[in-house]
Amino acid sequence: MILLAVLAGIVAGCITGLTPGLHVNLVAALILSVSLYVTVPAPVATVFVLAMSIVHTFVDAIPALLFGVPDPSFALLPQHRLLHKGLGYEAIKLLTLGGVMGSCCALLLLPFLIVLSYVLEFVTVVLPFIVLGVLVVMIAVDGNKMISLPIVFAAGALGFLVLESVTEPLFVLFTGLFGISGLLLALVSSTSIPRQRISSMMLSRKRDRPVLLLSTLCASCCTMLPGVGSAMAAFLVQRLTRKSSFVSYLLAVGAINTVGALAAMVLWFVVLKARTGALLVVDQFARPSAIMTLVLVVIISVSIGAVLTLTIAKYFLRVLRSSWQSSVCVVLLLLLVALTGLLSGTRGLLALVAASCLGVVTIILGARRSLLMSCLILPLSLRALA
Repeated sequence: MILLAVLAGIVAGCITGLTPGLHVNLVAALILSVSLYVTVPAPVATVFVLAMSIVHTFVDAIPALLFGVPDPSFALLPQHRLLHKGLGYEAIKLLTLGGVMGSCCALLLLPFLIVLSYVLEFVTVVLPFIVLGVLVVMIAVDGNKMISLPIVFAAGALGFLVLESVTEPLFVLFTGLFGISGLLLALVSSTSIPRQRISSMMLSRKRDRPVLLLSTLCASCCTMLPGVGSAMAAFLVQRLTRKSSFVSYLLAVGAINTVGALAAMVLWFVVLKARTGALLVVDQFARPSAIMTLVLVVIISVSIGAVLTLTIAKYFLRVLRSSWQSSVCVVLLLLLVALTGLLSGTRGLLALVAASCLGVVTIILGARRSLLMSCLILPLSLRALA
């Protein structure tokens, strides 16, 4: 039964990963609703959500790369640059390889993650200062503070308003800031995607591999801090490895996404602190009886999730045509707007418009999109200090 739940979670993770707007949190909430009418064994629900969360971090690299592809002038991310050169599959492979190797590092550092969970729980009083300190560092090292400061304050103000007045505020904020904004620019630019080449694995070099360890540590620390996530971890790794190659960057991003999910699970398992909506749902059921249960779920999910990601990406890239890019973007936009209206109503739609505008402005100005995470950092930190 447990193994079937893991496999079902892997399938669900593929579906949520490939469908922008269909987040793991929504599926987990649906399971909680179903459990009110149908008895769902606690271990089954737990391993299902854990496997789904892990596989989602692998598969969601595919729509992030293919849907809402920006014009080359806006293609600031290495994966989009590779896509415009016909090397999109190489980007997917590096992201997937980073996720697998990052997971291995996280499992090897599991004792460290457990200790870190207890340490962060012990220093809860100073956590708001640590989180704000990370944001200050991001602004301080930014090349154009005249742009970064207004974006940070605008995102923070938007976060204050949305968190206090909108149902499903995280869905609305992230959909607007990071989802719809990219889709809108892709529609306007009408960029043409070249034919993609499916080639052999681009192996990382030895000098790229230390980045994985650094990514694991940064992702673990950032994920366990409230309001700080993978975007912040990616920024820190990028600043600490400024002379590294795009290979290192993509390995790091792949590792950060998956390790972030693993670190959140460890924190929930050890000190009962849920940092994601999916884990909040799982917490309504029960924790696994042993840490080895978590380890086995991770090993199975990472192994199968990586293979599925490469297989699905290869298919999508082979049938990719620029002619249907605009149609896909329109369908995704309509889907995201409909989900927002269904989950958050009129207020949610208004907040979605504001978040989308801020996201578009951030991209056009060439600012770091990780600064938009201040929509959570400022409200949560100031609320804790108050």
